[in-house]
Amino acid sequence: MPLLYRAFHGGSPVLFLAISFILGIAASSAIGHFVSQLWVEIPLFLFIVFLLWLLLRRKGASVSMLPVALVAMLFVLLGFIAYALHASAPDVVWPKSKKLWCGNIVSVSETKATKRCVVALVAYKEGNRRVRVREQVVVSILKRARPSCRLRPGEALMFYARIGNPGPYVLPNGFDYAKWLRRNGIAGTCFVTNRWMRLSAESSEKLLQRQSLLMRCRLRSLQLREKLLGQYARLPADSAGRKVLAALTLGDKSGMTSSIRELYARTGTSHVLALSGLHLGMLISLLMLLLRPLLRFKRLKLPVFLSAIALIWCFAFLTGLSISLLRSAVMYTLWCLFMCRGRHGRSLNNLALAAFLLLIVHPDTLFDVGFQLSFLSVLAILSGMPMLDVLLPPTRKGRVFIDFLFVSVVAQLATAPLVAYCFNSFPVYSILSNCIAVPCTCLLLVFSLLYFMCSGFSFMQELVGRVLACVLDVLHGGLSAVARLPFSSLWVSPSWLSVCVCYVVLVLLFVLLRRKCESMLRARVPCC
Repeated sequence: MPLLYRAFHGGSPVLFLAISFILGIAASSAIGHFVSQLWVEIPLFLFIVFLLWLLLRRKGASVSMLPVALVAMLFVLLGFIAYALHASAPDVVWPKSKKLWCGNIVSVSETKATKRCVVALVAYKEGNRRVRVREQVVVSILKRARPSCRLRPGEALMFYARIGNPGPYVLPNGFDYAKWLRRNGIAGTCFVTNRWMRLSAESSEKLLQRQSLLMRCRLRSLQLREKLLGQYARLPADSAGRKVLAALTLGDKSGMTSSIRELYARTGTSHVLALSGLHLGMLISLLMLLLRPLLRFKRLKLPVFLSAIALIWCFAFLTGLSISLLRSAVMYTLWCLFMCRGRHGRSLNNLALAAFLLLIVHPDTLFDVGFQLSFLSVLAILSGMPMLDVLLPPTRKGRVFIDFLFVSVVAQLATAPLVAYCFNSFPVYSILSNCIAVPCTCLLLVFSLLYFMCSGFSFMQELVGRVLACVLDVLHGGLSAVARLPFSSLWVSPSWLSVCVCYVVLVLLFVLLRRKCESMLRARVPCC
């Protein structure tokens, strides 16, 4: 409890509240199907508070710790109720017979036999009338009927099928596919052979106007991303390199082959393929570096940070408004707003507030592996940087390289147990491979923006394209060399209990190192 007390009254109260809210969601997911009624939850909360008060009183704890404990229990209860209400929402009742459906395509992926389309439905035909519906479904279309027909995001699709709720389908490794679909907003699935058609551009635009505002924004961003992806076709690089570039810079992983995914998984660099705070942080750091001389003038401080916010959301829009990037965009926007007001925005509070807002809107986000990895890595980096400042002053030579190495090591340590649990693999040389992947990713982001900006100048665009191709060759060659090293990836199968033990050990080590750094800092302060 003293640790929680220090967290609440110290510099990160929002982090304290967010962790309490997360614990409530996790508890609700574990026992929510047993306890899901408010008339049970509220008396249970009051009973726990009463026991906590007796425990604190008996041990003679400080009276000021009791409000902290009550606030913690309150946010645990809020998280419990939020997830219970979200999970208790009834499934969509679909028509029992086949209907004629229409909607806009959100994403397309292909297997050997089918095209898997996520479609945002608008309506279906019931007799002579149209029934409006706003749900997302997965439509599996048989490829052999029209193998050459290419479907793109934003286009209107009309099909005749019977849609059903996602059925129970658990893979051998324990992955629940139906639950994953529900957590990603997919309310139904269906299979179509040849009774479907792609509507005209005019019909697609009319259906698009009937979507919700958020869905319209997302579809517009996906259409713009599709146009930018078309420019990559002129790159002097092979097909695999263009697919990697599309994933690294625009977040399009639809063309990724199993061999490419395996290469990045074996080397521990899969995180660079998913757009997240790493990519956005690179762009913001570059912009701040270029505009740093303007920050000396108070009148120009607001325009500088507003331009940074504009860059954040323009990049998020260009890449399809993915959840992982939205989380990072919210966090960096909060940081810019704090800096505009002349405050040193505490990054831990910004991270916690961004996570808290996303979890309030959609509690299922907590169980997304990308969210967990992103939150853990950023939390570890932000918590560990002050200790590095104590051990090594920022003005020391070589600090940039040490910062990069420190961030890589801390992020790998924070996510290693979870990666081993989710993917049953442990990349041994992940630090070495990240020293190759992260700088190359930064160069690819910068030069890809220049590539798009030079779209009207063929000579300049071709020159920038050659630079992109060279960086892609260096990235692929370096990661392939690391993957060929002996014992580059180990197969492991830890239990959830062993993962929890690993994180308890990591937290204890962090507390010991933090106390050591605090004692070193006090020793440096001269006594008056």
